[in-house]
Amino acid sequence: MVNFAAPSDHDKVKTLVERELETFIYLAHLSHMYRPNYMMPTKNKILTERESECLYWASMGKTYAEVGMILGITERTVKYHINVSATKLNACNVRQALTAAIKNNEI
Repeated sequence: MVNFAAPSDHDKVKTLVERELETFIYLAHLSHMYRPNYMMPTKNKILTERESECLYWASMGKTYAEVGMILGITERTVKYHINVSATKLNACNVRQALTAAIKNNEI
């Protein structure tokens, strides 16, 4: 275990980072490659970033309240973003909006 409070541990941390640098770089690469689609930059997005985030978390099985807690917004705001998303995607309900968003790489 590394204790960052002790000055003598600086060398241990430096050695650890040097030894595991390739692993750190690989993990950073993986986290970039496998991030949710709503985080990927694209020119032809229909939905705003917030709408995509709300749909993404809904697709992960989260309730409106849980999505609100995750994103730091109210449950009502989550409902609003999902309803606007459904309208933009020509969907009749949330399930259809999720399907359309996944199909169009919006989430």
